[in-house]
Parts: sequence; C-alpha cells; structure tokens
Amino acid sequence: MHDIERSENYEDLIRLIHERYDDMSKSYQKIALYLTQNPNDVAVLSVNATADRCGVHASSFVRFAQALGYDGFKELQALFQKRLSTAAPGFEARIKALETELGSRADRSELSFLRDLVVRC
Repeated sequence: MHDIERSENYEDLIRLIHERYDDMSKSYQKIALYLTQNPNDVAVLSVNATADRCGVHASSFVRFAQALGYDGFKELQALFQKRLSTAAPGFEARIKALETELGSRADRSELSFLRDLVVRC
C-alpha cells in the first residue's frame, strides 16, 4: 500500500480503506477488516490490546496508520474516538425517550441504574 494523504474523519477513512483494500498486504487487510468491524474497540483499547485482538503485532498497526498518513496509531485512533463521542448523544436521547415511555411504571432507582450503565458503555 502506498503512502497517501490521511483522512480527517472516520467516514472518509473507512471509504479509503475499502478503496485500497485489494492493494493491501494480507497483514494490512487483516487490520483493515478489524478496524471496520470493531470501531468501538479501536476507539478505547491500547494499540497492544487492539493488535492482540486482531492477531497481528502492534508494530503492524503503527505501520498501517503511517501508511495512511498518520504519525502513528494514536492519531488514527483519534478518528475512532471522535466517532464514538459523537454517537453518545444518541444514547442520551434514547434514555430520555425510555424514561418518558416508562414514566411511573418503573422504579426510579432502576432507571438511574440503567442510565449509569448505558452512559458507561
């Protein structure tokens, strides 16, 4: 895979990975599949943990990120973190809708527990 200009957002990155997939080495293809299928893990796990789950060396993840124009894994990971953080408001809206729907039918302590549980996810 040739070095290219990096993508500035998650959607463009995924599009680029799909476009370049056939030209990637087997190791890079494995990483590409993992990134596209496990974006939440990529957002929160260390490079070592991510590489272990993917079945490649951490250095391969770093080189993959560099081949995409990033300084390293952390810079690539930032796109996944931004994606995850912008998805969070959707969870908050769902919680509020659920609270409204349940109204007085549910114990408020259970709702508080569920809210805390979802926010932690």
